Parts: sequence; structure tokens; C-alpha cells
Amino acid sequence: DQKESDPSLVRWRTELVHVMAKRLDECRMVRYHAESGSLDATDLGRTASHYYLSVETIEAWGEQMTRGAHEPHIFHTLCCASEFSNIKVREEEMEELDNLQALCKFPVRGGLADKEGKTNVLMQAYIIRAPLKAFALVSDTMFIAQSASRLARGLFEMTLGKGWIGYAEKALRIAKMLERRVWGHQLALRQIGNQPEYVYQKLEEKRARVDTLRELSASEVGDLISNQRQAQSIKAEAQQLPHLELAVSAQPITRTVLRITLTITADFEWS
Repeated sequence: DQKESDPSLVRWRTELVHVMAKRLDECRMVRYHAESGSLDATDLGRTASHYYLSVETIEAWGEQMTRGAHEPHIFHTLCCASEFSNIKVREEEMEELDNLQALCKFPVRGGLADKEGKTNVLMQAYIIRAPLKAFALVSDTMFIAQSASRLARGLFEMTLGKGWIGYAEKALRIAKMLERRVWGHQLALRQIGNQPEYVYQKLEEKRARVDTLRELSASEVGDLISNQRQAQSIKAEAQQLPHLELAVSAQPITRTVLRITLTITADFEWS
């Protein structure tokens, strides 16, 4: 009947556009005026477009996001994205997933019974470069890694637009962790990754900071890690990490006007 009354399916397509426009409007991705049929993009819609976030992801995140959320909750929110809907929990993987969960820095909400829990574990395993045995887990981890940092950046932009500064800061830190595969509390030199693991562990045990390593001589760095052979390369890598020198001067112009001059100088070796 529909084919006979509407052979070109114009009414069906119009109704489909109307339904989807209402759905986008409910998610605040557009402002839809049903009477005129006009669509106006919102900041949220532009963010979703820029980071390729589906409407299903925006809906899922809207249900999960709370202003005072901490990192475990944010990781869970990321894992609720529709991009991970194809992740399946398999019985034969549970033992290895349990072992990986024990290595996770942040607790996994809901455990491993659903795809969100599995995605969360593999996302954190990716950051710590945990060795994986099952080929299916290797494949799933690579699939998750392709989208994780992009989604985290999108979540950062969304919460920044809402004015949730604390949430946005945490989301940005998680995005950087996923991009650099380094926890926020770990030594920044791990991003370069040219040193043996024991070197990073020794530096972290000594609570060494990059700015401290920049100031120490190569021999002092060698004493710090009990290895003079690695000292020079560590010193060189510390000099390569971005470091900015700031100089500020203030000059009163009138009783109510103050001229502030900020000079930013790049103080690192480009490599």
C-alpha cells in the first residue's frame, strides 16, 4: 500500500528525517524547529561531528555523566560508547581477563560480566602495555585502542563546554594516558620509551622529576640509578621533553589599568 500511495517514498523519507531530527534535538546536538523544518547546530553537535561521536554514544554518555565523577567512573563512561558495541565477552577469555583486571590502576565498575567491563580492562591493559596471550584479546585491544583516545578527547570537549572543569581536567588526563600509554603519576620519560624498564622503576622509586634530571649532571643521574652507562642518554631525553620558561612583568599605566607582559621561551632540545 505504501509503495502504491508513495512510490518515490517521499513521505517515508520525510518522516525518517523528522524522527532523527527530534532525536538529535532531544540529545541537544541540534535545535530542531518542527514547524519550519530548520536545523541549527549546537556546540555539542559540533563536538560530536568533529570527534565522530554517534548519537547512541551521546545518549549513553548523557545517562552516565555526573559532574563530580572520578577516574573510575569516567573510564566506565568511555566504555559505554556505541563504538564498542561489537565487543563480546567470551567464556574462554575470563581467566586472562581476571589476571589483567588485577593489573588495572582503576577499579572496573560492574566487573567482567558485560562488554563495558571487558572494554575497561583492555583499555587499561593497553596503557600499561600488558602482554596478551589470547589472539582474540589482542584483536579486541587494538580495536579499542583505535577509538579510545578520540573518544576521551570528545568527552573532554563535551564537559569543558558544560563548564565541568574538574571532570574536563580528568577526561583530558585520561586522553593523554591513552595517547602516550603512560599513567599520569608515572615519569614523563616513559613517553619516549628508549630506556630499560628497571631504569624507569628506579627513577620513580627515587621520585625523580624531569626538571630535576635536567638540572643534575650526567654523573649525578648515573648515581641516582646506579648505572653510569645509561646516565647520558637519560639526561639527553630529559632535555628533549617540552619545557617552557615564563617571564612576567607588570607596569602600571593608570590607577585602574595595568600592563602585563608575558614572555614564553621554549627551553628544550627539538628532536
